Amino acid sequence: MLKKIVCSAVLLTICVLTGPAASAAGLVTNCSSDAQLQAAVLGGGLVTFSCSGTILLSAGLTITANTTIDGAGQQVALDGQTQYTVLAINSGVTLAVNNLTIQHGKSTGIGNLSGGTVVVTNSLISANAGSGLDNGSGVMSVTNTTIYGNTGAGIVNNGTLTVTASTLVGNAVGINNVGAATVSNSIVAQNGGGNCNGTISDSGYNLSDDSSCGFTAAGSANGVLTLALGPLQNNGWYTQTMAPGPGSPAISAIPPGSNGCATTLLADQIGQMRPGNVNGNCSIGAYEYVSPVTTTITDCANDSQLQAAASAGGRIVFACSGTIGLSQPVTLNANTTVDGTGQSVTLSAPGGNRIFN
Repeated sequence: MLKKIVCSAVLLTICVLTGPAASAAGLVTNCSSDAQLQAAVLGGGLVTFSCSGTILLSAGLTITANTTIDGAGQQVALDGQTQYTVLAINSGVTLAVNNLTIQHGKSTGIGNLSGGTVVVTNSLISANAGSGLDNGSGVMSVTNTTIYGNTGAGIVNNGTLTVTASTLVGNAVGINNVGAATVSNSIVAQNGGGNCNGTISDSGYNLSDDSSCGFTAAGSANGVLTLALGPLQNNGWYTQTMAPGPGSPAISAIPPGSNGCATTLLADQIGQMRPGNVNGNCSIGAYEYVSPVTTTITDCANDSQLQAAASAGGRIVFACSGTIGLSQPVTLNANTTVDGTGQSVTLSAPGGNRIFN
């Protein structure tokens, strides 16, 4: 079957092949209410979405069996309406949250208070009426995630916490730690009551705009007042992010092979490849900086302009609409953003071939 990719009025970083949606017990097809989601999480397993939107919860979601909730392919926010904890994890249970926005929880967005395990990746934890994440006696890992604007701490930790390649900005406190907390490759800044309370184990390449975290490891710095972070906004993919602007010390600061750069950390929160295209190093934080080179496609009748633009990398935008039939898969040699905003563009590969190499 001919597979295609549609980039219509959506900012994409690495576009995803789409085909017929597979049926699954945990597939949420209606994001206008929480009925399907509530039912999907009851038995555990994998929960995915074929819809985008903000799901307003009529009750908090309690995780009683090992569960993965993955918003990949859509833009999904789980909203507690400041009445409910969005996700509460029972003892001995593992919850993985990927590619989601968790917002407006009553006292926390995700509460791991009874010895469970929580893994958060590629997500936004924002505007919760209390802490963004609350880890009691359990285990929590946070990777490629933005934690922004929570009225309490971005993260409260009384258990074991690992934060990697994440951005914690604009919370009442960044990390409030009385357990064991390890942080690497992350930005902690502009948190009203201080960036860190308690002792933080610094695994390197962390940036703080005050002295409260006490970072001392290689590549880390305290009191950095010129982080040059952009606003929380849609910079592509499934969740909002805060992109460092030109001149930010977060850009391309981590050498390949250090702290997972280009080894275990191969992409950022929105799917951009690590390292970026500046000097071969990875950026600090949830967002990987891509040099803003823009190529405009003016001819959608064939793929010659697109193939050339993809080879150079950077941002690709369109001044035409139509179906571009690919003569061969598009080879990406550098970080590339494909932005179909304002047009209706379909990339079509013959014979079911891949769209991108």
